[in-house]
Amino acid sequence: MNGKSTMIAVADIGSNTVKCSVFEVIGGDFRETDFFTEKPGLIARIRDGVLPPDDVALLCSILQDYRERAAALGAREMRAYATASLRAASNFEYVNAEARRTAGVEITLLSPEDEARLSFAGFL
Repeated sequence: MNGKSTMIAVADIGSNTVKCSVFEVIGGDFRETDFFTEKPGLIARIRDGVLPPDDVALLCSILQDYRERAAALGAREMRAYATASLRAASNFEYVNAEARRTAGVEITLLSPEDEARLSFAGFL
């Protein structure tokens, strides 16, 4: 691997777990240097199609913790992606606004097709 190194963090907000990988990126090569995981079970917390405010706060707290831990490891940025857990929530815009406001993290909501494609690519 030649070139300048940079560190990034990627959070995966799933139905049961919220994971974060910290990667060292050199050129086009990625090397995972650390990994964090929590199991808040977000999908089970959705009531009447809404993720309640206390559970939004829990998610934001996890994301903020991950962002701070990743920054301490040298990560300059953190990206977050959500799957079925937040697709099932009709208040995703509120969740995302709170994540930006409290944790400084923008959440990208993946379509079912993108989730399947990325899961398959990860498997390979």
